[in-house]
Amino acid sequence: MIRVARISDAHELLIMRKNLFDDCTDEELQKEINENFRGNCHPYFKDLMTFVYEQPNGRLGAFIDVSIVEVSEVIDNYNNCYEIYDGKGLLYVPRIEAWYVNEDLRGKKIGKELIMKAEAWAIEKGCNIILSDTDTYREVSKLAHQALGYKIVNIFQEKQLIVFIKHLLL
Repeated sequence: MIRVARISDAHELLIMRKNLFDDCTDEELQKEINENFRGNCHPYFKDLMTFVYEQPNGRLGAFIDVSIVEVSEVIDNYNNCYEIYDGKGLLYVPRIEAWYVNEDLRGKKIGKELIMKAEAWAIEKGCNIILSDTDTYREVSKLAHQALGYKIVNIFQEKQLIVFIKHLLL
């Protein structure tokens, strides 16, 4: 079952985040989780939501963080510019910040369900595109994004980062 994360999920979220962000300390990850639940997320986030997959046994098996972030512009491979303004001249776009499925649950469409939930959240916010990214060495993530309709916008070799965009149907 996909649902919104609760504060009681913090410990299991920490375990999954450690698997995804192996270059971060437990303290850094726990601080981020705590700040997110308090609504004190990164200053460039306009909004942030965490959805989790709860297994039938009550344990968590996956999560996705999706945000609305301020950017100057988004340009896809076809040189089309997509803009979402808040009326004050700022550009806000939804972005998948983190997406993780426990290894024993991969291949069971749970990741797809989480992506669909994040996209539905973005559509509810009135957005018609969504961004995501992954490290260049995460081939499984790259293939999963592409299988779900995400197109590569850019590859930043110096940052080892692939940036994706997907057009959403409103």
